[in-house]
Amino acid sequence: MTKLEELVKQYCPKGIRYISINECIKKIERINWKENNNTFEYIDLTSVDRDTHNITETTLITSKTAPSRAQQIVRENDIIVGTTRPMLKRYCVIPKKYDNQICSTGFCVLRAKNDIVLTRWLYHNITSTSFFSHVEKHQQGASYPAISDKDVKNYVIPLPPLEVQLEIVKILDNFTELTAKLTAELTARQKQYEYYRDMLLSFDVRRRGNNVVEWRTLGEIANNIFSGKNKNKSESGNYPVYGSTGIIGYCDDYEYSNEQILIARVGANAGYVHIAKGNYDVSDNTLIVNIKPSYSLKFVYHVLTNIGLNKYAKGGGQPLVTAGEMKKIKIPIPSLDVQERIVNVLDNFEAICSDLKIGLPAEIDARQKQYEYYRDLLLNFESYSQIVNVERERENVASERINTIKLFRYVFGFAYVTLADISENLDAKRNPIKSNMRQKGKYPYYGASGIVDYVEDYIFDGDFLLVSEDGANLVARNTPIAFSITGKNWVNNHAHVLKFDNLDLQHYIEIYLNSIDLKKYISEGAQPKLNQENLKKIIIPLPSDEGIKEIVSILMKFEKLCNDISDGIPAEIDARQKQYEYYRDKLLSFEEIKQG
Repeated sequence: MTKLEELVKQYCPKGIRYISINECIKKIERINWKENNNTFEYIDLTSVDRDTHNITETTLITSKTAPSRAQQIVRENDIIVGTTRPMLKRYCVIPKKYDNQICSTGFCVLRAKNDIVLTRWLYHNITSTSFFSHVEKHQQGASYPAISDKDVKNYVIPLPPLEVQLEIVKILDNFTELTAKLTAELTARQKQYEYYRDMLLSFDVRRRGNNVVEWRTLGEIANNIFSGKNKNKSESGNYPVYGSTGIIGYCDDYEYSNEQILIARVGANAGYVHIAKGNYDVSDNTLIVNIKPSYSLKFVYHVLTNIGLNKYAKGGGQPLVTAGEMKKIKIPIPSLDVQERIVNVLDNFEAICSDLKIGLPAEIDARQKQYEYYRDLLLNFESYSQIVNVERERENVASERINTIKLFRYVFGFAYVTLADISENLDAKRNPIKSNMRQKGKYPYYGASGIVDYVEDYIFDGDFLLVSEDGANLVARNTPIAFSITGKNWVNNHAHVLKFDNLDLQHYIEIYLNSIDLKKYISEGAQPKLNQENLKKIIIPLPSDEGIKEIVSILMKFEKLCNDISDGIPAEIDARQKQYEYYRDKLLSFEEIKQG
């Protein structure tokens, strides 16, 4: 027996009583505009979204522009429901922000008596199939059919005890919440695509690593820009005819067989960008942009889409874009391999969005139908044994910061990151031991510049990078301020402890920190200090994983060579050291980029 069945058996042993809506709602206040000069927010029912059932906008009105009839004042948790045919299935629960405002005509306001009926119980009842059948049945009028408030309130609903109402509301709210989340996800994915598209295609006076962005006109990177000529499309034929926004018909022969960019030339869609593929013809209201093979056609397509060519359309009733105007548009051109990587990223995002547009709406529709099925089932008190509580595990989404770093490393070869982005700080696990309290042992005890002592126990086990937290060496730099340790060890509170995903990254950061000036991160005073907050802010140029591996391999070979010959050939040592420093500075030099 389900919990709901147990509640029904406990609280409704003799069955469920039915009452009219009018018996379980409160009276609604009205405002007489002839006697009131206040300004109110005016909730227009057309602003209630049919899918989300949320109010999307309101309008300020005063007594000078208000309707002559008295208007209903809504309160938080009131329910409004459309009563005219155009407003059917527009309904919502009033949120707190619209408390004490007025609403337009064409709706009925319901305020639940919460001692006998829950607001959400009443809400689910007025969204039921049965309720809308009632509305259709009682609508009157030919040109503008409507149901009176009186007939709305005469609708009869089941009224079980509050305990039973609450359990059923929980079940139905699970369905509506899931539908809302799916709809939000569809919107969020589209926004995410647009965010990364705009970020990757924003080349305003910046350099991307070693890839210099050049600006060229569309006329320079295209063989030609010209108008299609087809005027004889039909519903049948072997080859598609492309128009302003896609395939608009078919023909028996084709003019083009190579992939080309198309731009809507005239009309409401002027400036819309799309691509033609295969064997096809093009209508006379569409421009053809034939891109030179030395440029990525898809890259140019994404850039033009991002620019928004509709702003170049001229004319009032019949907007027009011309080939001459299009040839003047400037396009940012990075190297071809960067163009292709950007295309790869954006095509993947487009595919995800396309899949979502196909898949998510279908799932949303299925969930909505599921909700309606169980709503009607529950509100008719038929069979509770079929009721299920649907839950869906949500996939964890990485932060936009991490996604941005990944994209920049993939597309441009490296990205600027903070130390906090790529490491785990384990300072909280450190534990200083006074010298007179240490028990001698085999485990190294580390401080700001290396091993201070050996102790009988350890608190860390593995590979870590230690970074000096305080001491004169932070400024003097007589010894490295960053050094790798491995195995079992103990660390006091004079060295930061950082953990990385892999040793190559750890060694890269070690080399980089020891090669740069950190004065701007070090607090001044008698005892220089690199606190944890500033440590996390240190900016690091982060190449690709392959780039890191190569840099570390080269520099560690030089370091080993210097150490191996340190006893016998001082001159060679000096030469090798200079060579090492030269290549170190060369390899760790990155030109600044902006991220979004």
